[in-house]
Amino acid sequence: MQRLLPFAFKELLPRNVHEAIAGISAFFRDLCARSVTLEGIENLKTNIAMIQCNLEKIFPPSFFDVMEHLVIHLARELELGGPVQYRWMYLYERYMFHLKKMVENLSRVEGSIVAQMINEEISNFAEYYFPAEVQTKNRRPARHDDRGERATYHVTVPDIFTDVGRLSGKSKDRRLTEQERSHLQTYLLTNCEDVLQYERIFMAEKRFEYRYATEAELEEMKQREFAGWMFTYVSAGLARGETFDDWIREMVVGPNYVVKSYPRFCTRGYAFTTEKTKRSRTIHGLLLPDSTREAEFRGVLSWKTHYNQSHPVT
Repeated sequence: MQRLLPFAFKELLPRNVHEAIAGISAFFRDLCARSVTLEGIENLKTNIAMIQCNLEKIFPPSFFDVMEHLVIHLARELELGGPVQYRWMYLYERYMFHLKKMVENLSRVEGSIVAQMINEEISNFAEYYFPAEVQTKNRRPARHDDRGERATYHVTVPDIFTDVGRLSGKSKDRRLTEQERSHLQTYLLTNCEDVLQYERIFMAEKRFEYRYATEAELEEMKQREFAGWMFTYVSAGLARGETFDDWIREMVVGPNYVVKSYPRFCTRGYAFTTEKTKRSRTIHGLLLPDSTREAEFRGVLSWKTHYNQSHPVT
């Protein structure tokens, strides 16, 4: 709310509505600052009254209950109590949630909490006497821990193909269609910086051959023909005695038709599950770079496979 909301609605709302929402966002951002000054607090007192008036011009009267009116007093509370990070209640609310989970006897709530707290303190104290290889409650790895595993290959490959993560779930053999195989190979080639020099040669040839083609038409040609052109270019270069990296020679051949597919991929504490599993509360979001290297897209993880026997590809 403090930083992203004003940018998210800038192009979607009328100017007066956006200014009011941006004003309340800026108010809370300044209110929650780590350091405050008396001059800044006076500005907050003055600005919040105008912000509330602007909001009243937009939202109906039923919107303004006691919680919306409470904002008027927050600047005064900041002046009396100091920076808000020293008065957050989130820490105690989370701890109360932890204590409530310990209650087993509803007729003796306080006693249940005390008994469970004693057990917890004893367990934490005894943990220091166990060897390091013994996994305790506090030592065990996270559920979606990637174990720091990196993909390994029999040839040297760029860093983009050595992402940290581990595959999870039962693998299944899957046969790629011609369209999937072509799209997979084209995507890998057009999103690898080490292939950018060959991509420029391809685009220069197409611009010379089709002088009146638009950029959209050239981009469509690249998506359709670049993989085949790259195979021909490397094959001709090898026939002339030129040298190419081993991973380039393997990549231009394309992936195997039969690949292994996995339902889950764990990386950096997150688990990306394929949409097909239909599980609730799973993360399907995925961030992929555009082939033009000017934008990024968020999508859905369809499946995770191995490219050319041992190369993991999303």
